[in-house]
Amino acid sequence: MKNKSIILLGSIFFMLYFTQALIGFDWAFIDELQTNNIYKKWSGFVLLLSILFQWILTFVRAVLKLKKDEKLFLQLHKWIGAISPVLFYIHSAKPGYAILLFLTIIFFLNAFIGLISVSQNNKNFYRFYILSHIILSVSVLSISILHIWLVFYYN
Repeated sequence: MKNKSIILLGSIFFMLYFTQALIGFDWAFIDELQTNNIYKKWSGFVLLLSILFQWILTFVRAVLKLKKDEKLFLQLHKWIGAISPVLFYIHSAKPGYAILLFLTIIFFLNAFIGLISVSQNNKNFYRFYILSHIILSVSVLSISILHIWLVFYYN
C-alpha cells in the first residue's frame, strides 16, 4: 500500500508541475517570492538538502552496509522523491532557460524514472532503472552545484 501512495502522490505532483508550466499558470504570491533573492537562496538550500538527503540511501547501502536500516531509508528515499516536484516548484515555478532548463529536464526525468521504478519488480528493468537513476542523480547533483556556483559568482 505504501508504494501505491508514493506512486499516486508523486504522479499528481509530477503532473501538476508540468501542467502549470505548459499552460502558463502562475500563482502571484509564488512569483513574488521567487523574485526575492533571500527566498531564492533559502528555497534553493532546502531543495539542495533534499537532493543531498537522497544520497544517504547510497551511503547506507554501499558504505555503511546497514541492512537492517535499508528499508527505512529506501522508504524515506521514495517519499522524498515523490514530494520533490513540490520542492522544485517552491524554488522555481518555471523551467527556466539554457542550463536551468536542462537541470529541470534531468531532475524531472530522474524523478519520473524513480516513480515508475517503484511499481516494477522486473530484474531486467531494475538494471536499466538503477543505471539510469544513478547517472541522472550524479548529473542533477553536478548541475545543481554548477548552478549554485553561477548564482553566487554572478550575484
